[in-house]
Amino acid sequence: MPGSATFMPLNKMNTRETEYPSHNDVFPMIRELQFDPKFRQAMLTVFGKTLMCRDIDVASQYSKSANLDCVTMEGDQVSRRGALTGGYYDTRKSRLDSQRSIQEVNTEIETYRARHGEVREQLEQIDGVITGVLGELQRLESTLMTLKETYDRQKSDVKTKQKELQNMEESLTQK
Repeated sequence: MPGSATFMPLNKMNTRETEYPSHNDVFPMIRELQFDPKFRQAMLTVFGKTLMCRDIDVASQYSKSANLDCVTMEGDQVSRRGALTGGYYDTRKSRLDSQRSIQEVNTEIETYRARHGEVREQLEQIDGVITGVLGELQRLESTLMTLKETYDRQKSDVKTKQKELQNMEESLTQK
């Protein structure tokens, strides 16, 4: 594994207390840790020069001005030497977000299904109206054809009668 381990006897450790900036956006990490007082020197060696910061901007600012390492609430690290390291990604939070997104999508799907049903009913009603109109149109076309046939027949009868009349008149005039 990369890196190295340093073992130091607790009774030989001599770490000084660090002056921490007093601001609402930062606080010393050592203040938040719970440990046995006999390990205080070891904890100060490891965490004594580390601040907890509200966000990455505050961490960048205080790592330079206070010459301390900073860690954000999201887990981003800003070294006093200038290095930035990515933070922690909470998979539980992402699962909750995913579950919430799935629930929202399911709600939308149900809304669209309900709307689809309404549109289908409207379409069936319109289809019924169209069927009725087409039936009426066929009935009217049939009536029109019957009337046209009757008209043509009567027109033909009139022509025939006119011819007969003309023939009779001609016959009468010749006599």
